[in-house]
Amino acid sequence: MPKVKIAILALIVMLFGITSYYLYSLYTESSKPVADVKSSQEIPTPAAVKLIGDQATTSTKPISNLDDQTASATTTLKLLFFGDLMADRQVKIELKKHGWKEIIGELKATGIFEGQDLVMANLEGAVTDEGQHFSPQLANDFAFDPKTIAELKEYNFNFFSLANNHLSDQGLLGVKQTEINLAKNNFNFIGCTDSRVNSCSAKIVTLNDVPVGLAAFSLVYKPIDEELALAKIKDLKANSSLVIINLHWGSEYQNQFNKKQQQLAHALIDAGADIIIGHHPHVVQGVEIYHNRPIFYSLGNFVFDQYQSQLTQQGLAVKIAADFTDKKINKLTFSLIPLESRSSQVNVMSENKLEKFWQELLKVSQLENSPLKLNQPWSIIVL
Repeated sequence: MPKVKIAILALIVMLFGITSYYLYSLYTESSKPVADVKSSQEIPTPAAVKLIGDQATTSTKPISNLDDQTASATTTLKLLFFGDLMADRQVKIELKKHGWKEIIGELKATGIFEGQDLVMANLEGAVTDEGQHFSPQLANDFAFDPKTIAELKEYNFNFFSLANNHLSDQGLLGVKQTEINLAKNNFNFIGCTDSRVNSCSAKIVTLNDVPVGLAAFSLVYKPIDEELALAKIKDLKANSSLVIINLHWGSEYQNQFNKKQQQLAHALIDAGADIIIGHHPHVVQGVEIYHNRPIFYSLGNFVFDQYQSQLTQQGLAVKIAADFTDKKINKLTFSLIPLESRSSQVNVMSENKLEKFWQELLKVSQLENSPLKLNQPWSIIVL
């Protein structure tokens, strides 16, 4: 019996100890300062999380402002333009001997054709099956073999202006074969026969995800319907980010552009044109900036067989970088590259001729009142 009493007494003592410890814990917890208890219960604001692909990134910005972090899309298009390109008569003879490598191979070695989104020239004649000539034979009658033109792919040519006075040299059949043969060889092209404005005058293409509108008109024998042409430009402007116009116009062998050319160029820019590229005079004409848009009145000959003078064997290549933000143009930078040829073999102009060429070009240009930055002799930024 005494042993039972001792066990009961021990159990009572143990229960008393546990109860005392529990009561002491409650007392000490409740005696903490209120401010400390509140601070321990605060929950940090979670960082906003936005998934990018399969990864998660964090931001300290509020979730409602996440869309503000999206950067504006910027794009630069690189464009290269040449003047008149002809592949018949003496040029055809030179091509049969050596191919394009002898004609523009040295020019290619300079790297001029590399990295361009568009390489374009005025194709001065018809591209007929096997280069056939159809009756009646004209005094200046041009036809090119599709295989010969296809070889220009090696030099990154991808677009031709056809609006000129020689597209119709082989008649309507020649015009049709030109369109078929160029399309077969994956060349883009625009332009109708002289003075015509129609669906063949313009198109919109996508370059580096930017919609670019192009149009071409020829005004050699007759003027174009200016009202129709301006309507074409306005339509291109409404549906593209950049509008480029090729014009076959002006007086042959005259360096100075005339008033009619200038009036039309200004009207086209007022309607929405961003760049105007001219040809036909077979010599280089002046440059003008109108409403911050460049006008190259004539780039002269690119590949031709007019060996009668130094001026007809000089030409101008124009490189243009067009910068866009959210597909809206914000800057045009163009570089002028003077060219010279000998027996139709084209190269960059030699240094001993550059200064005279530049001075003569300035005389027939209108650049003095334009908002320009001359970084180097041949590079101009249009602000």
